[in-house]
Amino acid sequence: DATGSLSANSIYKNTISGLKKKRTNVVLMHDLGTKKTTAQSLQKIIDYANENSYSFWAIDDTIPQIVH
Repeated sequence: DATGSLSANSIYKNTISGLKKKRTNVVLMHDLGTKKTTAQSLQKIIDYANENSYSFWAIDDTIPQIVH
């Protein structure tokens, strides 16, 4: 979501296409006041994840480090 002026639907499709079962998935989203499409895509991403049995966890010191 950080590059260009992607639509909310493009961000949604890109995000869900990268999710994989049986692995740790981390979704990084950029918070920028002038860019509304990331926030607009978020509820749809959450709904998809819930409907497909993904879990949400807070990232803290107990979560293993994930390197991109």
